Amino acid sequence: MQLHTRTLTDLAEMICGAAGGAGFEKENFRYRSSSYLTDFFTNCDMEYRHDGSTRKAWVFDVLSKLNAGPASNPQLPPGGIIRVIQELMDAGDFQTHKLDRDAALVDLNRNLSRDGIQAYLDGASRCHLRNDGEHATTASLRLQRRAWTDEEIKKRKALSDYLDIASEDDFIEEILQPLFQQLGFIRITPAGHRDKAREYGKDIWMKYQLPTMHFLYFGVQVKRTKIDSAGKSRNENVAEIFNQVTMMLGHPIWNPETNKQNLVDHVFIISAADITKQAKNWLGQNLDQASRRHVMFMDRDDLLNLAVSTNLRLPTDAVTPQPVEWDTDDLPF
Repeated sequence: MQLHTRTLTDLAEMICGAAGGAGFEKENFRYRSSSYLTDFFTNCDMEYRHDGSTRKAWVFDVLSKLNAGPASNPQLPPGGIIRVIQELMDAGDFQTHKLDRDAALVDLNRNLSRDGIQAYLDGASRCHLRNDGEHATTASLRLQRRAWTDEEIKKRKALSDYLDIASEDDFIEEILQPLFQQLGFIRITPAGHRDKAREYGKDIWMKYQLPTMHFLYFGVQVKRTKIDSAGKSRNENVAEIFNQVTMMLGHPIWNPETNKQNLVDHVFIISAADITKQAKNWLGQNLDQASRRHVMFMDRDDLLNLAVSTNLRLPTDAVTPQPVEWDTDDLPF
């Protein structure tokens, strides 16, 4: 759904703000000058830079573009608008500028009510939107895929091209490590390939802390090539992974933080290319029932979708340098 023009106008005034300087009648929102408007949209992972024009008109123009963007749920605003409202209601921002966040939420909901949308804060103090009539909420959108923007499509293509040329170590260090960090995993430790005898099937091990303060331990087997079970490659590919998964589940991890050994709870099998259904079936048939439930697969499409949705930084080698435009009108010679 798209927001009403009047809603976008009021939202633009809230982003420009009035508190702390001359502005609009939005005293519960901080004043943002030109550079802070650019910073605001940068924090939203958007590449909009204020051009020095009238603040409200410029912000309204940006919001209009976002309002025409893709939406994950037709009963909720587009993803760009949702991200802007979440940044607008950032708890740290209100604390820093000593403003009343609850009063700002009332102002925001007075504005959104004309579209049947309500903003609310969850138990972790994060801002979400819900549709009053359909009961759809942005809290359920976190793990759902959505349509990519033009910039995200370009980024996905750049990452895919990088995976075509990256070595296995580059794949681990430049893609998987930062990706798992952004997903909340900790103690991410690559085994490397200099000491294969000590890997015990694990290219990476890491752990994840549950809300109950318990830890789950993960082992990762990484391949940069296609994983299949066809013909000659069966003995060189899937069978090799089968042996590595068996070793991974059977050999404990030494955790230097606790000075204890811990068995791996789950195994990721990750390929920078494809993992065929035949390969998954072959592993499922050859692993025993207890081991089978611990194994998860991630192929190139899964990785690219995660990398783009979490706004993963592009590796240096994946960034195409922009050509320098020289001004030849006033040459000194």
